Amino acid sequence: MQKVFISYSSGDSDFAELARLQLQQRGIEVWLDQGALHPGDDWRKSIDEGISSSDALIVVLSPRSSMSSYVTFEWAYALGKGPKVIPVLLEPTKLHPRLEALHYLDFTNPKTRQWETLFDEIVRRNQGALDIFLRDFPGSYKSDLQQAEELWLVGVSLRDTVKRLEPVLERKLESGHSLRVLLAEPLASVVEPAVRRTSKEQDLGAATADKCREITGTIRRLWKLQLDHKADDQLQIRTTKYPLGYGVHAMNPAKPDGVLYVKLYPYKAEEQEKPKFVLRGGRDQWYESFTRELFALWRDGKQPPNTDTQPTQ
Repeated sequence: MQKVFISYSSGDSDFAELARLQLQQRGIEVWLDQGALHPGDDWRKSIDEGISSSDALIVVLSPRSSMSSYVTFEWAYALGKGPKVIPVLLEPTKLHPRLEALHYLDFTNPKTRQWETLFDEIVRRNQGALDIFLRDFPGSYKSDLQQAEELWLVGVSLRDTVKRLEPVLERKLESGHSLRVLLAEPLASVVEPAVRRTSKEQDLGAATADKCREITGTIRRLWKLQLDHKADDQLQIRTTKYPLGYGVHAMNPAKPDGVLYVKLYPYKAEEQEKPKFVLRGGRDQWYESFTRELFALWRDGKQPPNTDTQPTQ
């Protein structure tokens, strides 16, 4: 069972109690001073032990907690001892420079509080190396997607992804956000290795041709989106000859607090669920490695010609 320490100002005790109830309903043990401290306890020692024995510390951010030396001590102590520090913004306030480097969860609107995302963050801290892979992306995917000012979509054809996310992409363009899309170049020599991962050998030629047409269709769909929104600079499209073995939805990858949602394409595993994992900037050691590869793929990619020609064989 995961254990969480909640650090908060006494002026935010109602929210702290609500958070305790929400987490306990999900099977998480919560250390909250209202129930953990008793008369005669050495409160400083008890708090130190509570933090040290926790998997994560939630720091409730508000103008009141920003002024609290006790709250500052608690999250600073956690950073030194190892528990993951998860900032939760309850009310707008100036953040300590050390907390600014961490990705916070926005709980300022009571109607859209991201309880599932908070739960996912706590669970992620307690995952072992073999548990990094997920069946589905966590609840934080939707909020990260909506908040990202720069979105990258990387994959072989991205047909289903672009079709599913088209309303989101339109809203992002209308909001002035930046979109980059990287697909496989629609050449048989480029696409065949990706198709070979899932196709039966006797169907390889036909499946490769179909995949090339899918890619061309996605490019045309993106061109139309670009044209409709007059977004030549906002929406950029490139193709790569690199044999992609994964798909990526990258949110703000150039920023320290960016996040990568990655889906792998195992060889000959078409009937199985595709393993997924999430990498966050400043937290996960492989984040920089993956982003460097994405940037290199983009630099080496080329802009597809805006024509109606058929895929080249």
